Amino acid sequence: MKNFVAAIIRLENTRTRDNEKEVALAIKEILVLLMDLLKDCELAPLRRDIVTWLLRVLLPKNVPNIPIPYIVELQEMNTMLYETIQNWYKDAEVRGEAKMFVNLLETKFGVLPASMRTTIDNFDSETLLKCSQQLFTAKTVQEVIEPSLSPKVIST
Repeated sequence: MKNFVAAIIRLENTRTRDNEKEVALAIKEILVLLMDLLKDCELAPLRRDIVTWLLRVLLPKNVPNIPIPYIVELQEMNTMLYETIQNWYKDAEVRGEAKMFVNLLETKFGVLPASMRTTIDNFDSETLLKCSQQLFTAKTVQEVIEPSLSPKVIST
């Protein structure tokens, strides 16, 4: 049980981290260890108690921006954290694409208005790709952006 106690202490120590993503990654890593340590059937009540403590105490304080569904088992908690981390990576990737796209637009057309930067920041990856394909042939920044702003026609 020494490793179990060490794992709980490590979970408590995640409270000292500043970055929400680091905290989630650390918790996920420790959950994998706990799932292994507590895999026996007779330890199911202890697993549920740990999940309750994570849901009510540790996660709300350490990673308040993660929506926490009702969870019963450590495996579910691990899956939820994995999915959250994957979403963070995807969001970061899209933000990086948007930043590069803005840089390319400003290189070609000059400084963009703040409203246009905000519009681009709200584009998804597919929209950014479509806009970037227009970049090399367009004569104005509007020719690049406006086709993506047009409402899509739904055929019936």
